Amino acid sequence: MNPAMAIVSVVLMFTLIPIIYAAYIKLSAKLLHINGISWGQGFTFGIIMILGNAILRAIFKGLALALPVALGIAVTLIVHLTLGTLYFRNKKCNSEMLPLGWQNAIKLSGLALAMLALTFGVVVGILKIFIH
Repeated sequence: MNPAMAIVSVVLMFTLIPIIYAAYIKLSAKLLHINGISWGQGFTFGIIMILGNAILRAIFKGLALALPVALGIAVTLIVHLTLGTLYFRNKKCNSEMLPLGWQNAIKLSGLALAMLALTFGVVVGILKIFIH
């Protein structure tokens, strides 16, 4: 791979993906009537998700684990929900500036993840239509 393209792909990974995560977190917060989630918190959460995925992938590679696709997806979803819940549970994000709590944090991260998965499915479907 061309070194310039490698740099471009890394820059895109660490800017575009967190921006998309931030947008989905903001939209999820709006749909769940949660006030106080900032773009910065969403962007930071996106960076955490990228790093979490990289660490998870490194662990799988390092242990030479060849997981079935369904199990790999399930593990990734559990990691996403866990990290999202841990990140947002103590954020002061409601109108009384109280912590969000476990229940609302898992709703927020779950809804954002569901919207992200739906978007991914739509994009893959559109690409399959145009490629074939």
